[in-house]
Amino acid sequence: MLLNLGIRAHDLAFNDLAGLIDQLHAYQLTHIQFAAAKCFPQNGPLTQVAAKHYHDTFAQAHIAITIQGCYVPLGAKDLAKRQAGIARFIHEAAFTKALGATVIATECGGDGNTPENFTQAAYERVRDSFTQILTALPATVPVAIEAGLHSPIYSAAVLRRLLDDLAAPNVCALVDGANLMTPDNWQRMPTVLAEALDLLAPDIAALHLKDARVVNGAVQIVASGHGVIDYTPWLTYIKQVRPQLPVSLEATKTPDITAAVAALQAKYAEL
Repeated sequence: MLLNLGIRAHDLAFNDLAGLIDQLHAYQLTHIQFAAAKCFPQNGPLTQVAAKHYHDTFAQAHIAITIQGCYVPLGAKDLAKRQAGIARFIHEAAFTKALGATVIATECGGDGNTPENFTQAAYERVRDSFTQILTALPATVPVAIEAGLHSPIYSAAVLRRLLDDLAAPNVCALVDGANLMTPDNWQRMPTVLAEALDLLAPDIAALHLKDARVVNGAVQIVASGHGVIDYTPWLTYIKQVRPQLPVSLEATKTPDITAAVAALQAKYAEL
């Protein structure tokens, strides 16, 4: 059985929907993380008609939307900016079902790489933002939260805390190992990745297999296979426990995709 491998759609090179599908077929990828605003910004805000068109066109091409991406600053200190992000998330979540997406997902952006992002106040802003979102959404809309670099939700433990605080049956985790790496913990990478699985496994809706390395004391995101992250424990977990779990490449673009797909599939087959 092959790894259920997809990709973040806006990492591909295309001009239109047909071109995106051609790229996916060329790389033998069967599902995507799809953010309409990133892929087709010229089309304006997402609508019911557009969502159904995307779904139907992808379905005819045997491609699934596993993750509807929505990038909003739910931890920003500026109230107007934060409220605009909340409103946009609620708007886009109205089309999750029409897209056929498994979840609508977001990181919890704050105000960039500042110490303020790692405070209790920043955490509370994110928690309160999601409380507003969940109050506005039907409980049937699945929402995935991702820990992110320089985000108020910056580790598996903090993400676990947020899931527990929200205590909502339609909230789950999207986990990206590279996003959990810091200049202080990267030498403990196997432990960090194992802890993420231990803390979040029951609530994981999807995984990102993004790569990273530390350069001049800072985490640098790189194409899959060009960093230092060893996802063997995660691939083993997937194969032994959840073989249908969707996993996606991120930050891996056209020159590196073929090699990345081949390497991940070969590693998975070995396990």
